[in-house]
Amino acid sequence: MNSFFYRNERNAGIREVTLLSLTLPLIFENIMNRLLGTVNTAVLGAYSDASVAAVGSANTVVNVLLVFFSVVSAGAAVIISNHIGAKNEQFTKESCYTSITLSLVIAAILTPVLLILSPTLIGMMNLEGRVFDEALVYLRIRIAFIVCTVLTNMLLSVLRCFGYPKYTFFIGILTNVINLALCILVVYFPDYSPIHGVAGIGVASVTATTTGLLFIVFIFRRLRLSPQRPQSRRDFAAHSKSILRIGIPSGISGLSYNLSSMLTMSFVALLGDVAVSAKVYYTDILSYVYLIGISMGSANSIIVGRLFGAGEYDAASKQNARVVRFTVPINLCASLLVLIFRTPLLSLFTSDKTIIAMSLGVFAVDIITEQARAWSHVYEYALRATGDVYFTTACITLSCAVFGIGLAYLLSIPLGLGLLGCFIGLAADETTRALATFFRWKSNKWRSSAIQTK
Repeated sequence: MNSFFYRNERNAGIREVTLLSLTLPLIFENIMNRLLGTVNTAVLGAYSDASVAAVGSANTVVNVLLVFFSVVSAGAAVIISNHIGAKNEQFTKESCYTSITLSLVIAAILTPVLLILSPTLIGMMNLEGRVFDEALVYLRIRIAFIVCTVLTNMLLSVLRCFGYPKYTFFIGILTNVINLALCILVVYFPDYSPIHGVAGIGVASVTATTTGLLFIVFIFRRLRLSPQRPQSRRDFAAHSKSILRIGIPSGISGLSYNLSSMLTMSFVALLGDVAVSAKVYYTDILSYVYLIGISMGSANSIIVGRLFGAGEYDAASKQNARVVRFTVPINLCASLLVLIFRTPLLSLFTSDKTIIAMSLGVFAVDIITEQARAWSHVYEYALRATGDVYFTTACITLSCAVFGIGLAYLLSIPLGLGLLGCFIGLAADETTRALATFFRWKSNKWRSSAIQTK
């Protein structure tokens, strides 16, 4: 149990897991998810910088919405992992059914509301003219099919908890091949495509995601993973309460981060379209830097959740300490490589010398950001896995408001640091998150978290 490559005893319908068996598929899944956006950005870069700014800005809104919808999957992953550790098969299956149903109902209710509010959401980022119009078109397409993305993320989370993470490989390859093929068709062979430009890129994304969802449903049937309907409405309500008690605070912390990204994009929009395009390119590249660290943190949270459910608290503490010793040097090496090879990396997207020149300061500041993320990704996710979410959510939300938004605005606009100011604010935010989650874990308050597993 104390091994770094922890294994869980085999249970009915549940497979044993190790940190490695969970991390590798998660790394691949995260890479594939980011490639969807990267491919769209790279292909559109040859079409129009304004279109890049539009899609990048709209994707910022999409990410905020997906974090909002992820409250169910985040809570479900914790509850399911705890039930697995406690060897409660019935509650495990009932929690799966409840989480899938909640995801479907929430997405179905909110989709028409979001479609109506889409101009307001785009308008919050101070976009104008062609960039505003194209961003609105892309956002409406993504929102119309957002239920497919929500269900895909939910079902993949369930598969990971049950010990079947390898299927994310197949889903990632399938969705990215479809997306790449359709993007190339739309931009480079417009005569053969009924939809062009940004609208075509949006349709390519949702087509790939919908196909991936159908494949996941097929996998569930093939593995004979049958979520069990709760025996009564009262049981369904009890499971929903448990999931949302963990999921809502977790979603708030993630939402605060993505809202800060959305608001900083509105600051950057005041600096002009070139600055907006630059932020899209920088963010796209830097999103790959912490992939291994965040994947290890997510994988570790599943193991910690099982250990917590089994009452093995000391083993959970040792597990976290070992994982941090891996994530810190990995994030450092990745950020240094991006700094060294920033020019050829940016050349994949743009030839604008101004954008390339500004990257030195941004990528240098990101080194500090990634070291903080190495700690926060492990301890924040581990605290969530034990149900200790309220204190860290409050700290993270406050940090986002003070540093991620307040300091970023002060440095970028009044003090004239531009994009560099935004990334300095982000570094301060991540450092505060790391300190808050680390000291919270060391306080051992999480050991008394009350998750009902019996």
